[in-house]
Amino acid sequence: MRVSQVASNIADSAQKAAYDSADHLRAAGQSAADGVRNVGESVVEAVNGSVRQAASRVADDATRLGNSSYDVVAAAANRSASSLETMVNRNPVGALAAALGVGLVLGLLARKS
Repeated sequence: MRVSQVASNIADSAQKAAYDSADHLRAAGQSAADGVRNVGESVVEAVNGSVRQAASRVADDATRLGNSSYDVVAAAANRSASSLETMVNRNPVGALAAALGVGLVLGLLARKS
């Protein structure tokens, strides 16, 4: 064999080794990218689950608060209605005069609009 032929064989082997190395590096890079993508997807799923749970807790708390507020307002309205009824029973003429005055004021306000 001649020196030029040996040099050519070495160059071909080196080029083949470089291509093989590049292929291995590409495969390793793709594998790493896939791993990172999978981890990212897992993180997104975990965050979405946590957000859903937090939103559900907020909705439950808001429902309880709304129900509690309704109960407080309903009790206050019942007490007001009872005291108004008591006042009307004690002084029916005064209650009639107050109702007439409120009606008159509302009528005047509605007429100006």
